[in-house]
Amino acid sequence: MQIRNNNGGLERSPQALPNAPRESKRTKVLVPYDGSENAEVALADLRIAGLPEDLEAFVAVTDVWLPASPYEITRAVSARRMMLLTSGVSSFVPALRNQEEQRVLLAEARHHLQSIFPFATVSSEALADTAAVTSAMLSKAERWGANLITIGSKRSPSPHISDFAGAALRVAAKSHCSVRFARPSSRVPGSPVRIISGIDGSKGIPLVVQSIAQRVWPKATQVRVVLVHRSPQIAIAQPVGSIGSTAGDAGK
Repeated sequence: MQIRNNNGGLERSPQALPNAPRESKRTKVLVPYDGSENAEVALADLRIAGLPEDLEAFVAVTDVWLPASPYEITRAVSARRMMLLTSGVSSFVPALRNQEEQRVLLAEARHHLQSIFPFATVSSEALADTAAVTSAMLSKAERWGANLITIGSKRSPSPHISDFAGAALRVAAKSHCSVRFARPSSRVPGSPVRIISGIDGSKGIPLVVQSIAQRVWPKATQVRVVLVHRSPQIAIAQPVGSIGSTAGDAGK
C-alpha cells in the first residue's frame, strides 16, 4: 500500500518516498568482464537496470569464468583471441598475449558501458589473482564500496547440469552488496520494463520499497508487488497491487 500511495511521486522522481534518505554518493556498479557471451549479456542488461546515467562503473577484466561448460569456455577463449587479432593491437608475441588481450577487453567493455551511460565515470583494471576469480572480484567490490555487481548467467542447456549458474550463485551468496543476474532474453527493445517484487511481511519491506523508488526507470515501467503468506504448512503468493514506473534486483 505504501508503494501504491507513492505512485504519483514515483512517476515524477526516483526519490519517491518522503522519508527515504537522499543519497549524496553516486551509484557504484562493478562489472566483471571476461569477453564471454554471458559478459556481453550482463553489459546489455544494464540498459533496463534502472541505473542513473551518471553512475560510477568499474570494469574488472578476468580470466574466462562465467561459462560453465567446456564448449562455452572454448568459445569464449576463441572469441577473446579473435578480438585481439582483429584489434590491431596484437604483437603476435606469445609472452605478451595475455596482457594484450586484457587491454583489448578493457577498451571493449569501457566503450560498451559509455555507449549506455554517456555521463558515467568508468574505470577499469585487470584482476591480478586469476587463480581465484570469484574471491578476487568480491574482494575488489568490497574494497571499492560497490553498490551492485552485475553478471551474466545462462540457463543450463542440459537437464543433467544442475550447477550451470554455480559461479554466479557463489558471487550472490558471498557478496556484501546486491547482485544482478542477466540472462539472454527475447524481450523487444523499447518494450516496458516489468518487475515482480516479493515481500513476506518482514521488517525489510521499507528497504525494498526504497530500493525500488530510488531507481531511475523508463516510462511505462510496471511493478507488481507479491505478498507471500508464510505458515508452517503452506506458503500462498497473492498479488497485492501494481503500479507504473519503478524496482530492485535480486540480492542483499
